[in-house]
Amino acid sequence: MYIEEFTAAGPLTEHAVEELMTVANKYTSAITITIGERTVQLPVLPVCWDELSVSAGTTITVEADRGYRPADIEDRTALTDFVTTFQRATGQR
Repeated sequence: MYIEEFTAAGPLTEHAVEELMTVANKYTSAITITIGERTVQLPVLPVCWDELSVSAGTTITVEADRGYRPADIEDRTALTDFVTTFQRATGQR
């Protein structure tokens, strides 16, 4: 399991969620995000993203676990790719 905490570059939008889902679907790792007191497993993000109230400076915690292609390495790669995409996608205006 790998965990990273960071601050959002900007608001979470429907377009950003689409980009995040595209990245996440490349991996077998289970990705979970925590924002405030809410924890969401990535498959449900498209139906609840607007309730998470993400804006610039919001603290985000992301966890990647149970990837198996190959074990351990995939979790690290998925986490890095997801966080990088999150920052880029939320930083677009």
